[in-house]
Amino acid sequence: MFEVACIQLEARDVSQYEQTEKEILEWIDSLCSEEKVDLLVFPECAWPAYFLRENEEAAELALKRTPNFMKEVAQRAAHYRVHIAMGLYVQENGLLRNAGFLWGPEGEILGRVYKSNLWHFDRKFIEAGELFSVIDTSLGKLGMMICADGRAPEIARILAEKGAEVIIDMANLVSSASSTTLLMNPQIEYMLPVRAFENGVWIILCDKVGLEAYSIMNTGRSCVINPLGHVIGSSPSDTPEALIATVDTEMASYPLPDKENRCFARLTDPTEKLPVTSLMAKPMVLAETGAVCSAAHFSAETADHYVAMASRMIRVLQDQDASLISLPDCGKKADFDEVVHKLRPLLNPKVVVCVGGLAEIDGHKKRAAIAFSKDNTYGPIFLDKACRPVVFSTEAGRIGLVIEEEMFLPEVARSMMLEGVQVLFWADAKRHAMTEKIARCRAAENRVFLIRAGCGDKEDNSFIVSPTGNICAITVPGMDQSASAYCLLGEAYSKTVITGTDVVLGRLPHAYKELRNTSRKEE
Repeated sequence: MFEVACIQLEARDVSQYEQTEKEILEWIDSLCSEEKVDLLVFPECAWPAYFLRENEEAAELALKRTPNFMKEVAQRAAHYRVHIAMGLYVQENGLLRNAGFLWGPEGEILGRVYKSNLWHFDRKFIEAGELFSVIDTSLGKLGMMICADGRAPEIARILAEKGAEVIIDMANLVSSASSTTLLMNPQIEYMLPVRAFENGVWIILCDKVGLEAYSIMNTGRSCVINPLGHVIGSSPSDTPEALIATVDTEMASYPLPDKENRCFARLTDPTEKLPVTSLMAKPMVLAETGAVCSAAHFSAETADHYVAMASRMIRVLQDQDASLISLPDCGKKADFDEVVHKLRPLLNPKVVVCVGGLAEIDGHKKRAAIAFSKDNTYGPIFLDKACRPVVFSTEAGRIGLVIEEEMFLPEVARSMMLEGVQVLFWADAKRHAMTEKIARCRAAENRVFLIRAGCGDKEDNSFIVSPTGNICAITVPGMDQSASAYCLLGEAYSKTVITGTDVVLGRLPHAYKELRNTSRKEE
């Protein structure tokens, strides 16, 4: 257990590097003199600034001063006997690096990281990092990542697989709003809580506030997130401050599905060999990929009642031009095969229905999911047999079936994305506190659509998420209802988040070799 202080700095232009240096050192002196803290965390590019082109002459002077600045930080770490994590630009072997350093209480550099998942114009100036180190310290095992690295599930996963108990995320998260008090970012809203949850680790995010170079509005909202995905402390979006929180590395995490004997070979395949890469390169008329997707939600007391409600929903939705329909889990209320048998004759030729429930295999009932049309069946996929994620090419697009807590593993949805999935269907029979955040994260980190079919309970619901992570249709809990959205499924093959950042082309699969140790079953 230890005390951490996230120092949320005011963003400044690189021309103000002298003031920036003074403020950073004053923050260290002030906090360590007044508070008992074990770890101080500063944002990405705390020194000298994030956008160096604002004043290239000042940037050159600042970068020359970097070694002296680092000595000042090291001296304070030793003097106050604290750990300090900080993001800064460094020049190494003729390369400019967006780096993060961890100093120990002796003033020594314990570890470093280089930004790997480059954001926007980063690629113009810096080299991507391939270093995912976990540092064994007196505080515990610490991993580090920088800003947009939090968007790539592989990076936090590698750190966790290497034993990280805490991941420090140094960031300059950007946003926009009509007021600085309203600023928010997807990483803060749902991505980083999911990273903490899916890896069973603490995440310490330190961000900046304010405007840099007239164009980079920092989000603030530095926070500390526990292994259950709960934010235990956060800063405002518009005020520099030191957020102090207690990190308990002994805290239990949620028991996640085992990854043993699963095949996630796609995660380390070369980008040029991925199915999604060839699909991304094919020309298309975006309007021709449009489809009405519908998420149905209803309760049923008996098998006959379930089939009757599903039949009514299908008739209504087909009249409203739905081509991909998800139904709530039929569970113990109806026989899985009987549901498919009775509903199939109702379908128009190009309509696909997805449903989860219990299906028989080897004489036992197992959790399963299936998709079917009037003429074809896709699956079933069984919960305990889903060792290799499968993508089906159907009349309504390329879909993947994910059952219950399998969605908690980022490798499942990630592998399906690399196989070229357009829509993830989540057959989920039990709502979790993290359900909505996980759904939004899986859609956004993979740039795909996601439809979650709830279990039909009064406190549950169904919804559709767009590739941006926004919920575009949702049902009201406790109401028999369907919610529909017009989805341009071709958008699932546009993997660009912003110019310079692509969730497929920006990956570094050759650097993810650690994932083979636990998640790759050789074919």
